[in-house]
Amino acid sequence: MEGRRHAWVHTSESRRRWIRRAAGAARACYLSAGANRRNHGAHHRLPHRLAPPGVHGSLGTVESPGTSCAAILAGGGATGDGVYWLQQAGGPAYRAHCEMTSDGGGWTAVFAGRNGSPNVFDHFDIGSYTGTTTDPATRYLRRAPAAFGGAPELAVSCGAAMVSFALTEPVRAWLISGTQGGWATLSQPRVLRGTVANVPNGLWTGSTGSASFIFARNQGGGGNTFAASYANGTGFDYCNGVFDQATLVRVFYREAVPTSPPMIPDANRNGVTDAIDALCILRLLGSFTATANCPVPFPFGDVMA
Repeated sequence: MEGRRHAWVHTSESRRRWIRRAAGAARACYLSAGANRRNHGAHHRLPHRLAPPGVHGSLGTVESPGTSCAAILAGGGATGDGVYWLQQAGGPAYRAHCEMTSDGGGWTAVFAGRNGSPNVFDHFDIGSYTGTTTDPATRYLRRAPAAFGGAPELAVSCGAAMVSFALTEPVRAWLISGTQGGWATLSQPRVLRGTVANVPNGLWTGSTGSASFIFARNQGGGGNTFAASYANGTGFDYCNGVFDQATLVRVFYREAVPTSPPMIPDANRNGVTDAIDALCILRLLGSFTATANCPVPFPFGDVMA
């Protein structure tokens, strides 16, 4: 610690002013992200790279796409439910609808369309998938990217009701690559919005000549169906147990965002004095990506004076 203080004393005044400005901006960004995480629950976590307004633009815009709605939310780019820009490594930017309010938000829509057999326009299934992106909010089907984060979840909404599930491997394979496997079990269901009498526990992922999808309880039609985009008959044309061929349905995924490094003890928060500390500041400001493993998120102390 004494060595750090000595280095700070012998740092030029112009360098001190630069470090103070950089530290102030990084500290504000760090605290803002922390408050955002506390306000919105456990799924709000700090991203790999923080982008303060005016430095790199808000996440989720065409200038600065996020990798997912969860990443946009964690990075402070969320402005409510709506359409945002996403981009995967090495791929083009694209638009997707983000549900930023239910259960803490961060849900990326991979399907949006009207319920029922008359409204089927595309499928996740191998051999039937085209990738429809007419309107991310109301007419959209795009398979999920393969690079999910940890502990991913699946959710489906029909009208005002919404239910989430743990993402099992059969469902993940259907969501990412359109693998057909008949009925897949939906585990750990949670009702996020509305009242659901028959919570779905199965997802029809398709079979030869019978493309997906159906969310239903005990593989049943009629009142057991929560939502469906299934063309083979009207027996599953139900929304939350009520016959329906018009209500908006959306299918989402949500993944956890990597956590930030641990905070350093109070006793060691005594100024920015060496190259590693400066690199940490620059990384927080967005000048560096995750190539350098910053050992501390931010050094606080008398440098902020």
